[in-house]
This record gives sequence, C-alpha cells and structure tokens, in this order.
Amino acid sequence: MKSLNLGLMFLLEICVYVAVAMWAWQLPQGYNMVTAVGALLVMAFVWRAFGAPKARWPARGVVRIVLEVGWFGAALLALLATGHPRLATVFGALVVVNGALRALWRQSPLLPTRTSP
Repeated sequence: MKSLNLGLMFLLEICVYVAVAMWAWQLPQGYNMVTAVGALLVMAFVWRAFGAPKARWPARGVVRIVLEVGWFGAALLALLATGHPRLATVFGALVVVNGALRALWRQSPLLPTRTSP
C-alpha cells in the first residue's frame, strides 16, 4: 500500500507538468510555445532543486508544505484555467489524500528531520 502511495505521488508530479503545458498551449498564438517551454523549465528547476528526492536543497517542514501547495496548486489552477473543473477537483482530492498518507506513513520530507541526542 505504501509503495502505491509513492507511485501515486510520482504520477501526480507528472500531472503537474501536463497541466501547466496544457495551460500554456491554450495561450494566444505566438506566446503559447515560448510560455509552455518556459513554464516547464521553471517547474522542472523548482522541483529538481527543492522537491525531488535527490534535490540539491531539499525543502523540509513548513517550507516543504509551502512548496507542495504552490507546486500542486499551480496544476490545479492550470486545470481550472483550461476549463477542466472536474479534473481539477479529482486532482486536488488525490493530492490531499496522497499528502496525508505520506505524512502518516512518514514517506515524505514534510516533517522536519529529527536529530539524534
């Protein structure tokens, strides 16, 4: 069950990229390709630098919570902006359930690291 939850986390991360690309692609011609590539590069940099398992500067504790709310919130807003409210609702619900289970099962750096006495 715990492995499935980590797999879901990975799929949700991929969904962020898809949702942001869908949003950018619907912009007026001439801006959509540049915005799509730029948005995907920014999202990839942010996740690689702070959110990925092997992040250069891993976010922990409250900073991690803010990162995930912003990360998954961007996808949720992108889905709403592209006219997919039901998909945004399902996505948001999956993110909340996944985050709660990761916190419960200590699968995530949501909690600050503990130091040994």
